[in-house]
Amino acid sequence: MSRFFKTLTTFIPIFTIVLLTSSFKSYNSKYINIPEGYYIDWQSNTKLQYSDFKASKKWNKGSTVASSYCGFGYSIIDNNGEISGSIFVRFNGEKSWFNPDIEEFSKVNYILKHEQLHFDICELFGRKLHKEVLLLIDLNKLNKHNISRVQSKLEKEYSDYQKKYDKETNHSINVEKQLMWNSKIKHELASLSNYSNYNSF
Repeated sequence: MSRFFKTLTTFIPIFTIVLLTSSFKSYNSKYINIPEGYYIDWQSNTKLQYSDFKASKKWNKGSTVASSYCGFGYSIIDNNGEISGSIFVRFNGEKSWFNPDIEEFSKVNYILKHEQLHFDICELFGRKLHKEVLLLIDLNKLNKHNISRVQSKLEKEYSDYQKKYDKETNHSINVEKQLMWNSKIKHELASLSNYSNYNSF
């Protein structure tokens, strides 16, 4: 039996521009502790909070107020050719940063919703990965090579989609576009709700 773990190569930094801040940091029970650090698994009833952004300083040089670090991936076990595994969608709090100079709670709340949508987009691609995995299973073609190929394809699409989101919303500054994207992702997640149970395959 061999275990193959697809590392968090899909984690990409998401930068948000606008005037915001605040500063209280504490770990809580929604965090999972794995060798790579503390993460939050995506859940429909759990939203990102300011305290989830634990990085003490930003690691990009742009004029941003928040940087989310989230991604999706998979872990599989190969038992003499029989493949089983799971998919994960995670937010890395230790690498995610939020400007500590907040003045207005309403602004923080607005930016948090923008950041949450980055995480929701990540969930969207986790579900797309699950859909592709189930198709491979139906075709009796699930193996390490094929799942890696699918993951690589989705990684590119994911990166492009996140960039499109920030470009069209101008990093949340364009309120009208932000509302449009909120609705868009809500409907796209609903359309893939059959693929949200990806804890095992």
